[in-house]
Amino acid sequence: MGTFEKRLLKVGFIVKTHGIKGELSAEINSKHCLTPGQHIFLEKKDDLQGPFEIESIRQFNNLWLLKIIKIDNIDIAKKVQGYSIGINLEKLPENVFWVDDLIGCEVFSDANENIGKVTELFKTGSNDVLIVKRKDNTERLIPVTKEIIKSIDTENKKVVIKPLSGLLDDKEV
Repeated sequence: MGTFEKRLLKVGFIVKTHGIKGELSAEINSKHCLTPGQHIFLEKKDDLQGPFEIESIRQFNNLWLLKIIKIDNIDIAKKVQGYSIGINLEKLPENVFWVDDLIGCEVFSDANENIGKVTELFKTGSNDVLIVKRKDNTERLIPVTKEIIKSIDTENKKVVIKPLSGLLDDKEV
């Protein structure tokens, strides 16, 4: 495993090999455009490999076919099957945050009431959800939506929300 100072944004994963010349079938998040000449990293658990240069990329049915320099046969391609694809980013796009930077942020209402601290984040089909631990050790689930999240300042470890009716109620439903 290599040591890298910069963080990688996972943009997809290798589903399977394609053909015998080392092409890889990949699912890629459509928000991120990979291009020939771009460098990517491949990661699976504690195994981080790269950087690799993209030789070519093209869409094929619902997947993308990647040809990576140095992966030139099916045997090498099989070894990276199941790996996630990461790209190095100097700066994240606007309103995109590293999960690690959100953990530990204090959450405040727009009336400056301290709600608690972010302990975890999980993904759902429609949006991410922050798990916020309150001072009484109860947890609240805060959907990460434009209606609720008003600001995120990871540098100062602060998230401001507009709590909708019932979001912070102590009553069980």
